[in-house]
Amino acid sequence: MAVNKTALLAQSADSVYTMVQDADSGDAVALQTILAAPVRVFAVQIDNTNNDTENCWLKMWTSGTAVVGTDTPTAILMADAASKLQYTFDTGFVMSKLYAAVLTTNGTAGNAAPEGAVTIRFMVED
Repeated sequence: MAVNKTALLAQSADSVYTMVQDADSGDAVALQTILAAPVRVFAVQIDNTNNDTENCWLKMWTSGTAVVGTDTPTAILMADAASKLQYTFDTGFVMSKLYAAVLTTNGTAGNAAPEGAVTIRFMVED
């Protein structure tokens, strides 16, 4: 038996941005500006524990003029109902700008917020 050491790429995240998507008010969800500058995303934590029966989808765009429910998101991450999870990206991925919304439908369509608030944390290098 042997023990081997493998060097890992050093992650250089230097900020955590927290976004709270408020509970459904009946109004269409608007984009939230996370960062209007280039950003490397290393991890995204989605806390959907306020929604016992509703899955949610975090949708991200690079354009602040994107129309939620019409324009195709750059990236989509899902969280099951009543769960808190984290997506981790080894070397991160770069977005020219980062705008986001949490919705109750997957894909491009839909602009309704979940029944309960959802908290998102982005671990980034900005």
